[in-house]
Amino acid sequence: MKSIKEKTKAFTLVETLVSIGLFGFISLALADIFVASIRGQTRILQNQQLMEQSSYALEYMGKILRMAQKDTTGTCTGRVNANYGVGTAPEVSISFLAYDTTNEEYRCRQFLFESDAVKEKKSTDETSANFGSAQEITSSKVKVEGLTFAVTGDSAADTIQPRVTVMIKMKTNISINPPDITVQTSVSQRHLDTN
Repeated sequence: MKSIKEKTKAFTLVETLVSIGLFGFISLALADIFVASIRGQTRILQNQQLMEQSSYALEYMGKILRMAQKDTTGTCTGRVNANYGVGTAPEVSISFLAYDTTNEEYRCRQFLFESDAVKEKKSTDETSANFGSAQEITSSKVKVEGLTFAVTGDSAADTIQPRVTVMIKMKTNISINPPDITVQTSVSQRHLDTN
């Protein structure tokens, strides 16, 4: 027979409160670590998106700028015997003649900075008078804050091939404290000017 005074095995109130307090503290610490890792991952994804967008825009523009042809009439660039015509503020742009593989002829093209985006205009001929509407090159998920074009070696007195330096500054549109990036590249003309 069992005695009535036998002790039952259980936790005391103090032990229960201490264990609940420790569990709460550990849970709070784990939640903070989880939130910090989510924020870090978000920041990494935003930086990756910026790198991809800036890389795409610079590679796309560079590929086409390398194929520029000398504008002997000045109807595209605004300068006779120039490869590039650069516009400054308020419309930062670069105009040039580029080969259109669809129509197999040279047409006037322009890259420009407008409405927080890098855009491209294409003409139906070799003049800047017939530009169509501007098409965005960069995604709406990024905000372009600056675009500059610097051309060297593109005058009649220069004996070197023209070179275009493109610098783009952008940030993401999707966070309170968005990361930003500034990237620059230089391209030279693929075909040598021999005349």
